[in-house]
Amino acid sequence: MDTQTTTIPKRGGIGSDDFKKLVSKNSYVDKSLFIKDIIEDAHDVILITRPRRWGKSSNMSLLQTFLELEVDKVGNLLPEAKKGNTVYFTGGMIQDGKKQIAHAGLKILQEADIMEELGQHPVILINFKDLGGWSCEQLEEGLKLKLRKTFDQHKYLLTSTQLDEAEKTTFSRYLTTNITAEELRDGLSYLMECLYKHFCKKVWVLIDEYDSAINRAYGRFGKDEANPHHFSSEFQKVLDLFKDVMGRALKSETLLEKGVITGILRIAKANLFSELNNFTEYSVLDKKFSSYYGFTQAEVDMLCQQQQISAELQKEIKAWYNGYSYGDLELYNPWSMARCLFDDEHALKNYWEESGSFGFIADIMIEDAVQKEIQTYMQPPYSQDNVFVNNYIDFASLFRADAQTVVSLLLHTGYLNPTASKSIGTRVTYTLGIPNQEIIVAFENLIKKWAANKLNRHEGDFNPITIPLLLGDVALFQKRLKDFLGGYFSFRIIKGKHSHLRESYYHCLMIGILAGLHITKKVEHEKESGEGYVDTVIVPKLYQGDQAIILEYKYTNKKGKLQAEAALKQIQEKKYIATILGEEHIKSVLQLGIAFHKKEVAVVHEVIALPIA
Repeated sequence: MDTQTTTIPKRGGIGSDDFKKLVSKNSYVDKSLFIKDIIEDAHDVILITRPRRWGKSSNMSLLQTFLELEVDKVGNLLPEAKKGNTVYFTGGMIQDGKKQIAHAGLKILQEADIMEELGQHPVILINFKDLGGWSCEQLEEGLKLKLRKTFDQHKYLLTSTQLDEAEKTTFSRYLTTNITAEELRDGLSYLMECLYKHFCKKVWVLIDEYDSAINRAYGRFGKDEANPHHFSSEFQKVLDLFKDVMGRALKSETLLEKGVITGILRIAKANLFSELNNFTEYSVLDKKFSSYYGFTQAEVDMLCQQQQISAELQKEIKAWYNGYSYGDLELYNPWSMARCLFDDEHALKNYWEESGSFGFIADIMIEDAVQKEIQTYMQPPYSQDNVFVNNYIDFASLFRADAQTVVSLLLHTGYLNPTASKSIGTRVTYTLGIPNQEIIVAFENLIKKWAANKLNRHEGDFNPITIPLLLGDVALFQKRLKDFLGGYFSFRIIKGKHSHLRESYYHCLMIGILAGLHITKKVEHEKESGEGYVDTVIVPKLYQGDQAIILEYKYTNKKGKLQAEAALKQIQEKKYIATILGEEHIKSVLQLGIAFHKKEVAVVHEVIALPIA
């Protein structure tokens, strides 16, 4: 079921994962029916995997606020009149600093049976998002701090008449982090035991970003140097640690009401959930819960209406941030959509990657095996059919250049989108493609980083090449590109016997070199125009220039200038200039034919003045 916002969003709550803050700032897009689907799910433990910044933490905050029992400082249940959480769901006046706002209530209010669960359960919420370290020992210390903060939220248990003095003493040690290694592993299950004794009710356990610390640890010390296809012994300790911490809590039939876990990836060969009873997983390939992660078209339409976004801009926004089809729903990247709407100028840019670190995933994205797939998807039709994917990620397979693992990583991290599926025997294949312009820009940036890393150069070293190109100084552009290839480029790294494969390599190199121009230019590659696909088009944004640039690349064995002239002729004959004609602020077009041969480059050009409209 599609959900809709019930309030007019304001700037203040954007970027927060705190459900209460989002509602109090009128920035909450109503996903409250998520509560119903979670409660009615038949499984005891649920793992939901979604890309980074796709609403996992805000939904966990929503669950906690709805379910948790509200108590005073000594653990007595609050009377109905003093409960603070109810108004967020039923509607009423909500305090926002010194102001009060009128809140109309959420859709879950319509579900009478589910509303009976409001404020009826002890809840533990722990987030592993910021947990990290360079060894298992450091991770243990960080986890102790996480547990201390979690125990501190239930400090009222120290006054409970249901706990004896020995239990309270143990509880107190968790508040000081002065606990043994065994107590660390028992932390969540011990807190569950205390809550169960105090309330005489089973406990909901919410574990957010379960894989964040594990992913970070793998990137830092996960590989066995002697055998890179296996985990290091130190990383195996990390896996065992998290398996114990989560497993001891989530497999308790007497203490657990339900467990909900979120993360980006399901990690293969880790056996983190192998001992859990009645466990299931929902990924981006599953329909269930899909409407609660990402913004639906109905939600975006309402947001745009409230922000008075023009129909023309809405089309551009859709091209930039729509294109995901998780669970057969048409979805927008929620983080980027929100940032764009509340940007002063509604700027269209890559908010998703700019929002913070992707951790070890960012490092893996510039590995040759991953780049091979990225560069494949950057060619028309920007998709591949009949692709087998995994619901889990085997880290070691990434470095064996296993294509199925690589594309599975790109899918689950939000870089590729499943547009269709079909059965082949007992297996299912998918059509995977680039979802939108934001991911094209993200891929271009990754190619830029890969190129800089491959050539052992800083990304800023490309500026001396791009500046003369933008100024129209073709001779200087050719000289600096040639100097760059001669000084830092080894043609031996180019693989492929056929010329089109080598041409593709140089094309990807140019994508990397030009990736930094997106701030003031619209840069597109392999764009359909005229009677074919133009290799690269650079169009200045409004008030950032009036000359566009078209580049066509060729690989040649010897006669570079002849091939460069052939490339220029191709621009003319296939009428690639057609892609520029709709840009009213463009007065001229610089057309360049470029031919590469090992460390040599030949460039021919022509400037075309456009007729004044």
